[in-house]
Amino acid sequence: MTADEWNETHPIGTPVLAWPGVREDEPMVTRTRTPAWTLGHGAAVVSVDGYAGGIALTHVEAVPGLCRAVSEHGDVCVNSEDHSGLCRSGVGRKHVSSPEKAGRPWHWYRDAAAARGADASEESTR
Repeated sequence: MTADEWNETHPIGTPVLAWPGVREDEPMVTRTRTPAWTLGHGAAVVSVDGYAGGIALTHVEAVPGLCRAVSEHGDVCVNSEDHSGLCRSGVGRKHVSSPEKAGRPWHWYRDAAAARGADASEESTR
């Protein structure tokens, strides 16, 4: 796929799986941060959140149907678009509140109203 072909159907912010190294590695769940462009030797690349530089389009796959909400830390929600509001990161956090949570995907609320609603429902089940 050429850079122009990619850009026609994938705007900046498209949720993607990206393999900066080899495709046998675990993919990054992220989103594009630039339009695609062509390098001097002809390879089409795009930049994604969480990685410096471009990744070849052969190592990037668009993921339709994701929520795409972004946390204050830049994590992209990997839940489907029609979830309850509790967003889930695609990658673990390096620095978290407790050692047992280190390296695990984490959750955040898309908006304060969703968080208040969840808190109220938790209260009613106690």
